[in-house]
Amino acid sequence: DRLATKPPGYLLRVTPGELDAPRFEQFAADGNAALAAGDAATAAQRLDQALELWRGSAFADMDTVPSARAAAGRLEEERLAALETRTEALLACGRHRDLIAELETLTAAYPLRERFWLQRMLALYRAGRQADALRAYRDLREILIADLAIEPGPELRDMHARILRQ
Repeated sequence: DRLATKPPGYLLRVTPGELDAPRFEQFAADGNAALAAGDAATAAQRLDQALELWRGSAFADMDTVPSARAAAGRLEEERLAALETRTEALLACGRHRDLIAELETLTAAYPLRERFWLQRMLALYRAGRQADALRAYRDLREILIADLAIEPGPELRDMHARILRQ
């Protein structure tokens, strides 16, 4: 009774909470709400719960189906946004040293996502590594100029200036 033939294909009946995607979205929404309310520890916990549901790419075995590719792209963007927000929450909790290696990996994997670079610079600076924070800005600037012929955005330029002023 869970699988029914329904033209032009099949219908799988599931119960609420049985699929990972809606659970991920709920945990992420709870994390975002907690961070907005100023509860960074709860935000980090909820976002960790959301991210623990990921086991590889969404719809990886359905990459030839256009609607699945679109849904997978949307979910991947939501995953990256959850990672960014989780990192923001952990920085607010004072976990900057714990995040440096993860942020180096994320900026290498997603070199055009400026928020990861901003968080990396902040984590490095708060860990007493001002020179490394400035080097990260320089590295991002070189990537953006070489690949897109643009300068870093205003938030990054402001962070760079604040680090220079200590």
